[in-house]
Amino acid sequence: MNVLHVVPSFYPATSFGGPIWSTYGLCNALARRHDISLEVLTSDTTGKTRHDRLGREAIRAELFPGYAVDFHRKWAFTSVAPGLVAALPRLLQWADVVHVTAVYSFPTIPTLAACRAWNKPVLWSCRGALQRWEHTRKRQLKMAWERACTMILAGHPHAIHATSPEEGLAARTQMPNSPIVEIPNGVDIPASLAQRPWQPDGRTRLLYLGRIDPIKGIENLIDAVALSNTHRIELSLFGSGESSYVASLARRIEEKGLSSRLNLAGFVEGAAKARVFAESDICVLPSFSENFGMVVVEALSHGVPVIASQGTPWKELQSRECGLWVPNDPASLARAIDDLAQKNLDAMGQRGRAWMSERFDWDAVASQMTEAYHRLQAESRRD
Repeated sequence: MNVLHVVPSFYPATSFGGPIWSTYGLCNALARRHDISLEVLTSDTTGKTRHDRLGREAIRAELFPGYAVDFHRKWAFTSVAPGLVAALPRLLQWADVVHVTAVYSFPTIPTLAACRAWNKPVLWSCRGALQRWEHTRKRQLKMAWERACTMILAGHPHAIHATSPEEGLAARTQMPNSPIVEIPNGVDIPASLAQRPWQPDGRTRLLYLGRIDPIKGIENLIDAVALSNTHRIELSLFGSGESSYVASLARRIEEKGLSSRLNLAGFVEGAAKARVFAESDICVLPSFSENFGMVVVEALSHGVPVIASQGTPWKELQSRECGLWVPNDPASLARAIDDLAQKNLDAMGQRGRAWMSERFDWDAVASQMTEAYHRLQAESRRD
C-alpha cells in the first residue's frame, strides 16, 4: 500500500514539540513494515517567521530510513509553502491512502480538496487542534475553517485519527459527521537504562518538559513548588516558547523567591533529553488541555514516574501505580508532589516502563495504523 503523509512541519523541526516527534516516530515505524510504501510531503518551516526554515545541512537522507521526504520552501507564516500544493497531483496519483496531519494549517484544505477530487481516502490526525479550553483563541475563525473541511469531506471516505478518548470526544463535537479512529501515539523505548540515584542528597528533582505556553499550566506548577512541604525540592523547566511569556515566568519565579530552586533551562532534545530524564525523579505535566502528552510516554519509557493533570488523558497513571492524575490547581499539584516524593520512585518507574512496552511500542501502533489505512482503502473501493 502506498501511503502519503502530508504534514505542515516534520523532523528535524523539533521546536514545534510533540506532534513532530510523534509523526516522525510513526513514519519510521511504518517504513519498517513490508506492506507499506511511504512518502512524506512537508515544508521546511521551523517557526512563525518567513526566515524560520531548515538549512540544507539539517535535511539529511539518513534521518528518514526507508522512505522519502519532500521538503518545500516556506514563503510566509508557519507553513505557507505553495510547493506543497503544486506537488499534490503527482503524489496523489501514486498514493492509495493520504494521511493528513494538522487542522488550521496552509496545506490542510487544499489537500483535503485534492483527495476528494482524486478519490483518495483520508486519515486526518488533528493533533489536539479540535479541543477547546478557556482561553482558546480565534474561535469563530476556527469554526469557519472546520465547516469548510466538513463540506469537503462530506460523503468522502475518511476518518479522524484521535490519540485518546478525550481527543475523540472533542472531534465528535466539532466534526460530528466524521468517523473516529482512536490510535495512541507511540514511544521509542530505550533498550536498557543505566543505574541511577533517586533523590540524591535528599533532593527531589521535578521535571517539566514541553512547549512553554499558557495552556500548559506552568504558573500553577511554579506556585505548587512554593506550597510544597517536600524538603529540598527542585524544578527544571525545559522547552521553548514566546519570549514575552518565558520572561513572565522568570518574573514569577523571582517574585516567589524560588530562583535558587527553579531553572528555566531552555530547549533540549536527543541525547541531552535522555540525560534530563536520567537526572529527574518526577515528571510533571500540569496542562489545562492535552490530546495526548508525549512527555508522559517519554518519561515513563525512561522509568520516571509522572504527575499529570486532569486536563490530560492519563487517568490510568494511578491504576498502573506509576504516577498520579490530579487537578492542576497549585494546592492539588503540591499535595501530589509531596505524596509521590515519599513513595518508591524506582518501583513506580519500572511499572510505568513495563506499561509503555506493553501498550505504546511504535511497531504495535504502526500495525494499528496500517489496519486503519486498509479499512479506508476498502471503503474507497466500495464507493
